[in-house]
Amino acid sequence: MSNSPLEAITRDHFDEVSERLARGDTWAEITTRFKLDPKRSNIERLENYYCEERTRRSSSWRIAAILWVLDHAEQIAAMRNRGYDWAAVVGLLPPVCPDDGHHPYGPPISEHLTTFIREYNDMVDRGIVVVPGKHPRKAPASDEKLLVRWIARTCISTFSTAEAARCNGRRFARANRVEAALDKLVERGYIRRVPPAQLATGRSRSSRWEVLGVGLT
Repeated sequence: MSNSPLEAITRDHFDEVSERLARGDTWAEITTRFKLDPKRSNIERLENYYCEERTRRSSSWRIAAILWVLDHAEQIAAMRNRGYDWAAVVGLLPPVCPDDGHHPYGPPISEHLTTFIREYNDMVDRGIVVVPGKHPRKAPASDEKLLVRWIARTCISTFSTAEAARCNGRRFARANRVEAALDKLVERGYIRRVPPAQLATGRSRSSRWEVLGVGLT
């Protein structure tokens, strides 16, 4: 984690910043929202850090790293406990590109190795994956509560499964996980699936959901 408060904001509150930009908030307003001096230097640095974080989050290497951690978390922890260095771990548990099933752009180099280490440590710290002997910094919210917070923060009335998954790209990198969480919200009366007959012509085939406004029990 960076020591810079501005860089930490772009990492820890990336989704909120993105949503505020989509609503039309200015960088000065966003800077003030996080109780920082909205002076020009802070505004420019926050915007630059955000652009860098957006590029990092959309890179094929980061996506590969997320899926790698989800698939091999316990094996990674066991190999590290046995003294394997990170280069050996990645070499013995090779990551694959989510698009074509091959190594993204060839074998990892040192710069990419840093991405794998960073994603593994952060996902363990946040409780996204659980490994023996490691404890998250704080108890993570359940998948359902994470979705409820996103719904409340964005004030949306309907959304697609794909949009729900994007509220936490790492936790919901696998489609079946977000679908299971949505099904639980349906059971609790918080949302309902929009029947196909009610969908507008030409909409994406991704399932859509309507918020009913009943809180979680």
